[in-house]
Amino acid sequence: MTHARSAGITASAPAAKGRPAPSPIRNVLSNWGAFVFSAVASFFVAPFVVHSLGDATYGAWVLLGSMVGYLGLLDLGVRGAIMRYVARLHAAREHEEAGQFASAGLFLFGISSAIAILAGIGLAFSLEHFFDIPRHLLPEARIAVVLSASTIAVALLTGVYGGVVTAMQRFDLVSLCELCLELARITAVVLTLRAGMGLVALAAIQLCVGLARFGVSFTLSRKLYPELSVIAGRWTRTHIRQILGFSLASTALHSAAVVVLQLDALVVGAFLPVSMVTFFSIAGTLAHYGRVVVDGVTHTVPPRVSAQEGAGDMAGARRTALVGGKVATLVHLPIVATFLLRGDTFIGLWMGPEYADLSGQVLMILSLAYWFIAGRQTLVTTLMGLNRHRVLIKPAWAEAVMNAVLSILLVRQFGVVGVAWGTTIPFLLTTIIFYPVLFSRTLGISLGEIWSEYWLRPSVAILPFAAFSYVIDLWWQPHSMLLFFGQVATTLMLGLPAMWYVGLSADERSGVIDRMPVRMRLSVLARR
Repeated sequence: MTHARSAGITASAPAAKGRPAPSPIRNVLSNWGAFVFSAVASFFVAPFVVHSLGDATYGAWVLLGSMVGYLGLLDLGVRGAIMRYVARLHAAREHEEAGQFASAGLFLFGISSAIAILAGIGLAFSLEHFFDIPRHLLPEARIAVVLSASTIAVALLTGVYGGVVTAMQRFDLVSLCELCLELARITAVVLTLRAGMGLVALAAIQLCVGLARFGVSFTLSRKLYPELSVIAGRWTRTHIRQILGFSLASTALHSAAVVVLQLDALVVGAFLPVSMVTFFSIAGTLAHYGRVVVDGVTHTVPPRVSAQEGAGDMAGARRTALVGGKVATLVHLPIVATFLLRGDTFIGLWMGPEYADLSGQVLMILSLAYWFIAGRQTLVTTLMGLNRHRVLIKPAWAEAVMNAVLSILLVRQFGVVGVAWGTTIPFLLTTIIFYPVLFSRTLGISLGEIWSEYWLRPSVAILPFAAFSYVIDLWWQPHSMLLFFGQVATTLMLGLPAMWYVGLSADERSGVIDRMPVRMRLSVLARR
């Protein structure tokens, strides 16, 4: 494949006059700043939370979160639709029309929010019929469910203004605000648990953070797009139909993803003691921490390819998709390789030796799937940004159904390890085979190019890092978290040259260097 000098990293669709969008690299780095802070802070707090609550209470908290998480399906893909239409109309300076789309979204989210609260109340009074939650935890669990459902309702309303901010591609401002909110949340959680409080207090903290996020998103949307007027009744049936035409396909796709995401904890909670949810959740949480690195790249893709499509630059959209997926995979694979090769060692140091074996096995199996997740995420978000994601609905739901069936069959014989295999096997089938075929047919990119750019080339580039990690774990067992992180940092430095020279083409390396600050650029060029 022949790339332009920037190889899609620096290509940009024109922004509205006077409000240029930040560069993709700046957006990615700002996303990572907030995501990494959240992951690191949550990582260090997680052992404190688990040991403060105990296995049963923490397992119940994860279980409740998984159950209430399904209310997020009431988003109906409306936020993504708002992002798409506002980004396109803002670039065309059709501010009146953009305001009508956002207003229609506010109306739809208002209905969804009311349904979420009512559903949460219904769930609260039927908990004991679905899960074996200890009786002494039931009163707290009921209140926590209602508070969590209210948090979902607030998040739905926030989606209108969050979609506008995303359309403006100001991920730097969003990330700064998210960093502050996360710091406040972590601080509140620590103080609350130290005071001996439990599930209700944790749910109340989530609701307060959600309300603060709503205020921030509202303020940023007004500041970034002052010409936009969002009024609940300022829309027509045409706007509703267009939003639903986009969002229902997104909902079908997103629903399958949510089923897969939340299903594991529910299966474990339904067939095993609730304390076993904790063992599975420890591995799942680590996998999630790795995934935030992927999100730092893939979250910037939809508004970018949507704007490029609006400017008639489909070649640029294809480059953005290919290079974005490869970069996301390159930065994610060191984390996945560490989990795959040294996961049990890490969990033993992090949570305690009693969790190392079982949670380590689960993490190793999930890591087989997460090896491919960056390319998959980029593929999905690209098609969503171009409103061509309907082709993924059938394989996504086939994966969800296969996941449910396999997990239920395997949990009876193999416990939480069986649930991990029930998730991993369908994921690998759809990600490696079906999604790339549909992506290739839709955008006209060859299958060989997709497999090579998304997975083969990054996997070859990561081999030195993986080899060093294996040798270190075999011959130099760490006795503290500090030493473990020091080993990973050393191994990463040894593996970086291969990731840079094998993972990226010459044009892509030049594109990255061209977007570096002047002093950093001169330093890199001097070393070359």
